[in-house]
Amino acid sequence: MEQRQFVWRDKSIEVIIRVINGHLNSRPIEDYFRPFDMDHDGYLTPSEFRHALLFLRDNQLKRF
Repeated sequence: MEQRQFVWRDKSIEVIIRVINGHLNSRPIEDYFRPFDMDHDGYLTPSEFRHALLFLRDNQLKRF
């Protein structure tokens, strides 16, 4: 019996990364998120991440 391997692709994350990369001009993605890390611990809370996404104001990303 043939075994198939499936790969999970998260389309919404792919769109977010594509939009952020468009704002970065070849800089590392960490450069975009660094200003949103309010407590400067090197990690984004869900609230900080949401704020970073809303800041993009891109038509492909809807408010939720």
